[in-house]
Amino acid sequence: MIDRIIGPQPGELQDKFNSAVQGTNRASTDVSGTDRTKERSFGEALMEAMSGVNDLERAADAATEDLATGNSDDIVGAVMAAEKAQLAMGATLKVRQQALESYDQIMRMQI
Repeated sequence: MIDRIIGPQPGELQDKFNSAVQGTNRASTDVSGTDRTKERSFGEALMEAMSGVNDLERAADAATEDLATGNSDDIVGAVMAAEKAQLAMGATLKVRQQALESYDQIMRMQI
């Protein structure tokens, strides 16, 4: 089974992201005056990515559980699902760390 990373649970992350990105769906126009409200906001893209990571984790857990209970004999599929979930979580943590470092750098800037 995948080693779990100690930290906030996915629901807590979604709540934090929701509160952080509220107000990003305001109507905006680009230089040409085109209405861009139909485009996806950064917050929506972030939530979609987090949802994808969560889906991969659930699929890996389900594949592992099916393998352990004898409902499936697809060892390769279970291992691949676990690796996909692990890679997705690693990439997510890397992006989070980079965002936090960028935020810290911005906060240290003198005006």
